[in-house]
Amino acid sequence: MSYTLAGGRIEEDVQIVDSNFEILLDPCALCQVNMAGMSLRDKQQHYETQHPEGSSSSGTSSSSRFPTPSSSTSHTATKSFTRKESPAPFWHVKMDVAPPANNTPGLVKLLKRLLVKSHSKGKTVRSVLCTEDVVHIRKENFDRSWGCGYRNFMMACTALAAQSKQPEYKTILDAHPPPGVRNLQLWLENAWNAGYDAQGAAQLGGTIHGTNKWIGVSDLWVAFAYVGIPTTLIDFNLKHLKEPQRATTVIDWVVAYFDETNPPRPSTATGALSGEPAVITDKMPLILQRQGHSMLVVGYEVQRNGVVHLLIFDAFVEIDQDAKKAARQLWNASRLSSHPQEATTQARSTLHDFFPKGKRKERAGDENIRPSKRPRSYDQNDDIIVISDTEEDFPQLSHQVGPSTAKVGAQLDPNLILKRIRLAPARIKKEAWQILSFPLTAPLTKQEQDDAKLRIKATRIKA
Repeated sequence: MSYTLAGGRIEEDVQIVDSNFEILLDPCALCQVNMAGMSLRDKQQHYETQHPEGSSSSGTSSSSRFPTPSSSTSHTATKSFTRKESPAPFWHVKMDVAPPANNTPGLVKLLKRLLVKSHSKGKTVRSVLCTEDVVHIRKENFDRSWGCGYRNFMMACTALAAQSKQPEYKTILDAHPPPGVRNLQLWLENAWNAGYDAQGAAQLGGTIHGTNKWIGVSDLWVAFAYVGIPTTLIDFNLKHLKEPQRATTVIDWVVAYFDETNPPRPSTATGALSGEPAVITDKMPLILQRQGHSMLVVGYEVQRNGVVHLLIFDAFVEIDQDAKKAARQLWNASRLSSHPQEATTQARSTLHDFFPKGKRKERAGDENIRPSKRPRSYDQNDDIIVISDTEEDFPQLSHQVGPSTAKVGAQLDPNLILKRIRLAPARIKKEAWQILSFPLTAPLTKQEQDDAKLRIKATRIKA
């Protein structure tokens, strides 16, 4: 059910349904004009007028918010599109091919450096981050106003495919269409056909593939249950709390999640014991949803004034290009350090090592293509590379090691980059939130999958 935080689909031992929860208006997130009577195409054009492609957004401010679907529009989206679709293939850090242009690996490693720098400037006291294997994935043109749930799904899958605690997960992911916007829609339709979430299927009209219908974390719970990957759904009903207490309730849960017994990865264990201001752990990221938008939570930060910010990846927020380049450099250096036999010295580690010169033609349906591993030659004199938003195929990665990464990101202003990552308590004021977490337990048994067909289970936090 599209962005429904309550309404009968989620069950547990206690009823967690508020049957009076209903959206009567559909305001523009930028100008507050009621768009309830607009067609989906009119809404999209309205947002493009006020938030054109390429404009930078500060943090996850209102300029990066997209319309809250109303009950009359969220389930009636059609298959008509004004843009040609050519989605990038799914990619994760264990692949020996270059990432698509809208993927930013290494961003968690860069965030750690920036948070340490923020600590040295007296702003950050402590921060904890999820696994460094998660990849930031930016929306593409075709899903720019409705794809946040799909992109969060893809970002979560980059971490699930790369983790080693449950290696069976990668086998599961490989057995189904690769994670992608349209392929997630296939997962959902296949789940419905297999008997999952009959009510959600009916509410979405029984079809979703090829449409621009919004989805929420309850739909992701269904999709992951269908393939056999366990998830946990947390439902916050905070309508009886004042806004500051709402934020505290959600933030406290997230902090407890990242702080619970789960040692930092070995390379940072010593730093954690000595009070290192920023720590990377092996925790999976979380998907956080409010009415109208969802984000990926990759950690939290405690500031000197005691305020706790969640740290998020938002598919609709552009990553600074210098930060993106620095993150990719850190990822490439980490990749090569784990394959020293591939490394050579005195070579540059710049972004254009990954792509040949020139812009590639686009082709629809690329999310179904498994990246190829064809070798490709490079002109080492190429200094200017034009990279398209999607890549038709991928060259072998450069096997060269550049200069030391000790100073990578040193020129970046931590506040400028982090303000696009921080989610302040003042922005967690809605009365209804949901979180989808990944416990990394064994794949679901056949019995557990059959049980999941009967109801969507969640833990409700009510105040």
